[in-house]
Amino acid sequence: MRSNHSPRRQRGVAIITVMLVVALAVIIAANMTQRLSLQMRRAENLIHGNQGLWYAIGAEQFAMKILIQGFKDDKDVVHLGQNWAQEGNEFPVEGGSLGGQIIDQQACFNLNSVAGPTPEKELKTRPPHSRMFQELLEGVGVDAYEAEQIAEALRDWLDADSIVSSSAGAEDSEYESMPVPYLAANSLMAHASELRTVRGITAEIYEKVRPYVCAVPENPLLRINVNTIKAEQALLLQAALTPRLTLSDAQDLINNRPKNGYETIDEFWRQPEVSGAGDVTAAQKESLTVNSFYFLLQAKTEVADVTFRLESLLKREQDNKLVVIRRQLGGTQ
Repeated sequence: MRSNHSPRRQRGVAIITVMLVVALAVIIAANMTQRLSLQMRRAENLIHGNQGLWYAIGAEQFAMKILIQGFKDDKDVVHLGQNWAQEGNEFPVEGGSLGGQIIDQQACFNLNSVAGPTPEKELKTRPPHSRMFQELLEGVGVDAYEAEQIAEALRDWLDADSIVSSSAGAEDSEYESMPVPYLAANSLMAHASELRTVRGITAEIYEKVRPYVCAVPENPLLRINVNTIKAEQALLLQAALTPRLTLSDAQDLINNRPKNGYETIDEFWRQPEVSGAGDVTAAQKESLTVNSFYFLLQAKTEVADVTFRLESLLKREQDNKLVVIRRQLGGTQ
């Protein structure tokens, strides 16, 4: 005997089936829409990112022209009164904005200078720039003993061998015993952020010393431009001339500096704060200059809601032309 409700049940099953198909179609359509929207968003970000990159490259070329013009106006002196040193530059561009600044990479302590002399001489005397770096560390509040340990560890990090330079140094065996082992670089730094890997450098110490240091790739010389050190960097000048200069005297030298800087390094040495400071070592004299050959461009572009950063390290050649020796996308600190 057939049930009187069979057709009704079949219609109910059909309706449920249709509803399931419709629901499935809606889910698939929603998923496809979401994926399409995500792909479009990615495409937009890629376009804006590329646009930001080329704006930043344009800023790099513009910065080089400004610097070269400054070299033409005065080839022997670099100072903060020149056009390249202007801060807060921001320009409107199609779809966003472009800003940036140029920083003298000789208005800082070149970490690579701690590498010092040849290994034979290292066995007899401690490199003077290692002592200067120790003074800088002590100036930011690091204990004297700890500062010496860090300075000597940096010296070993930079030198070409795997021999500990002193009882305070650190080579491969020291780093291999760490929870996450690694080896000493035994080469010069390419970026100041590499300092974080040197034994004894904590995040706190790095943040304190970071405003005063830099790393000029493949260059172990220390040439601090007394014309481009800013007032908040007086500690850098004091460390370079310790113990012959107090922090107060260093601040006076910067605050009383001529608007267009000292014309010669001899003019700087004639200032009362340093002329009567007693004997100055040859290394201290050689570490100061009124000229610069390395500059860092920090460019930032904003296109739509995409931010792009570029860091370009520029080297000034003898013919006053500029070459890019390091270009870093995104930027680091």
